[in-house]
Amino acid sequence: MNKKGFSLIEIIIYLGIISIIAITFFRILGVSTRIQVSQVAANEVANQTNFVMQTIQRLVRESSAVMVSSANPCTSTSDNVNDDGALLGTDQTCLKLRMKDSKDNPDTVGARDPIFIWKDSASGVIKMQEGLDTEVKVSDLTTGKVLDVDNALVFRKYTNYPGHDTIEISLTLNYNSENQQAQVQRVAKTAISRVSAATFDSSLLPSGTFGSDIGNLTQRWANAFIGNLDVSGTITQTGNFDNQNNRGLMVVGVRPTPETNCTAVCTNQSLTCFKGYNFTPITPLPPQIGMVATTCSTNLTDGGLCFCY
Repeated sequence: MNKKGFSLIEIIIYLGIISIIAITFFRILGVSTRIQVSQVAANEVANQTNFVMQTIQRLVRESSAVMVSSANPCTSTSDNVNDDGALLGTDQTCLKLRMKDSKDNPDTVGARDPIFIWKDSASGVIKMQEGLDTEVKVSDLTTGKVLDVDNALVFRKYTNYPGHDTIEISLTLNYNSENQQAQVQRVAKTAISRVSAATFDSSLLPSGTFGSDIGNLTQRWANAFIGNLDVSGTITQTGNFDNQNNRGLMVVGVRPTPETNCTAVCTNQSLTCFKGYNFTPITPLPPQIGMVATTCSTNLTDGGLCFCY
């Protein structure tokens, strides 16, 4: 009786071939898995890096002033940290942006000005704070997928006066994983230039801190050197005249109103009447107008001038 089958040698050969195929397959699968893990990590880090950089670039372009510092906490960065230029061109960890606020009153809850951006040193999260009120909005610009204390965010500011600033940004993010195949780091650098006219984030008063600095040496804003002035409201000049001829008077012209006197005119300007002059026609023809001194309480029948202090 003839029985057909595999000999022991044939079985060993077949098992060897199958083993080689299986080992090759698992190696290919392992390499593919490692590539996929690495690619997922790289994409995540790239996406978050792009988001942070684009957010900072957009906010810098929208800002009215840019300041950098290494203040701790970052929110203690003052508005005059670069006045002496000591921090310009050096690595700093905080970015402060003065914004044209979305609220009418910057002191109200939800106000956007100023904006601070920094890296939290304990966690490595890139953070942003909007406003300084009691209910400030603090946001995380990065997620836990790139949570690493080795993350870095550095700013450099360069200034070309009078209104050209350049901010260099260097950002380093690391993927948060213990898997060696997912140890991905991405470093991104960019520079943002902004040119703007003078803008002010608070009231610019002649008597304020800036009033004595704005203008040239002989024509200061505090002294109100104005080329053309069209006044539609009330002008106040309290304290400009000391009744001893040491300072000037405010002169108010009055149209012909027989029931108006200089006391009423000056009071309307929050001032006190010093002297009044009534217009009077001079004859003969051609008609001319003269002025006759009168008391503050006398009605100006043909109009006149009131001197107030």
